[in-house]
Amino acid sequence: MQQLGLHALLSLFIYFVTTALAFQAIKCLDLSKLFKIKKIFEEQILDIFLALGLGYLVGQFFIALMDYSLTLTNLFNN
Repeated sequence: MQQLGLHALLSLFIYFVTTALAFQAIKCLDLSKLFKIKKIFEEQILDIFLALGLGYLVGQFFIALMDYSLTLTNLFNN
């Protein structure tokens, strides 16, 4: 049960870190020129949603990688 709580805590940490990194990366893009957005508020909302989506996808990748690497130890325990 404690291992499940540790996995959840580590997953949340991974999601927060990857979302923060994605937000920093997306801030470097000038989306107003790409999409011809004239309203700053809508551009900021788009930045946040893109960062959340990208952070979630990258986080899922790292969590799946972590889960598969932990499961691989069962192969060698026999």
